Amino acid sequence: MTRTTTDGQPTLTLRASGAALPGNYEETLVIGATTGIPVKATGEVPGQAPSVTVTYQVTRVTLAKLAAGQS
Repeated sequence: MTRTTTDGQPTLTLRASGAALPGNYEETLVIGATTGIPVKATGEVPGQAPSVTVTYQVTRVTLAKLAAGQS
């Protein structure tokens, strides 16, 4: 775990590698330091461009919006 900053917000970066993953593959998950909400995930071989990138966008909805078919 590494303390980081993403888009000006405090985040934590978690990395997984080793025997649980094939070859030299590494997975990274960035979460909000205060909320724990995922911000970004990547999967890659170090030194190469990520083969997988997921960016999360979390929004809040209200019951009224859901009932009206909005999000």
